[in-house]
Amino acid sequence: MGMYKRMPGAKPKVVNEFATLLDKGHHFFEKKWKKVLMGLGAAVFAIILALSVFQYKSGRNKMAAELLYQATKSAEGSDEAVAAFGKVIESYPRSLAAENARLALGNIWLARGDYPKAEDALLPLESAKTNLTKVIGLHSLAAVRSAKGDLKGAAEKYLQAFDYSDNPVKGFSYFNAALAYYNAGNIGGARKIFEELADEKSQFTTPELIEKSKEQLIWMSAQK
Repeated sequence: MGMYKRMPGAKPKVVNEFATLLDKGHHFFEKKWKKVLMGLGAAVFAIILALSVFQYKSGRNKMAAELLYQATKSAEGSDEAVAAFGKVIESYPRSLAAENARLALGNIWLARGDYPKAEDALLPLESAKTNLTKVIGLHSLAAVRSAKGDLKGAAEKYLQAFDYSDNPVKGFSYFNAALAYYNAGNIGGARKIFEELADEKSQFTTPELIEKSKEQLIWMSAQK
């Protein structure tokens, strides 16, 4: 899983990229839910590097961004990476860089199958400073719960992301919650969400989600 590395510079257009990554995520969830988002690493690191390009005004924040950048150079998933991202958090605990480092650590521990450590790294992101970091953190927590077989818990985290008023991709969060409910055996809960997303009058759906939700409803009806 390669990591695109760049130093802080101009602010990228991350919302559309994030939507694309979440779209890929729910496809993976739908087809291989027992390993849901275990391939999250590439997406997480891409977003971490995208978010790290914010223009930091203070020297302290610039130092935090530089330390984060150096951490991304560590061998993927290595003990060196764990230590480097941990240093960012320890040195600049309230910085945006520390929040991005938490995303990275959560992904590393998820890939290693150490779910308690993954959750410890990610839980503080429920109150993250940036909208995208908070939503990505909640989706990552859902991935951890899915990986350990807690699909109901995964759905709850996706719904928590959906309920967050500043979530720029509410529809994707809601769709993933429905998939989690379906795979957890909560057919009624899944159907309710799919029906809402299939409604063109919904404020948070998209043409693609309308189509995919209708496909899910047809599939569910065929399984009766």
